[in-house]
Amino acid sequence: MIQFQDLILDQDTSSAPLALELAKGDALLISGSNGTGKSQLIQAVLGARKPHRGSVLIDGHQPSELSKAERRQLV
Repeated sequence: MIQFQDLILDQDTSSAPLALELAKGDALLISGSNGTGKSQLIQAVLGARKPHRGSVLIDGHQPSELSKAERRQLV
């Protein structure tokens, strides 16, 4: 399961926090115009970017706590 808990990726406080849970097998479409944070969201899931506020959890773990192999297997 991937959880986004009160997630804000940027210091721009005009964005609403993201709260979402995705179970294994769920699909999510991410769309938006340039500069809206689509790539930042993926980077946060992969552990390549720390959120400004909130957290991303993969099966209860921060992405940075998992090895690349574990992240691939869980995501």
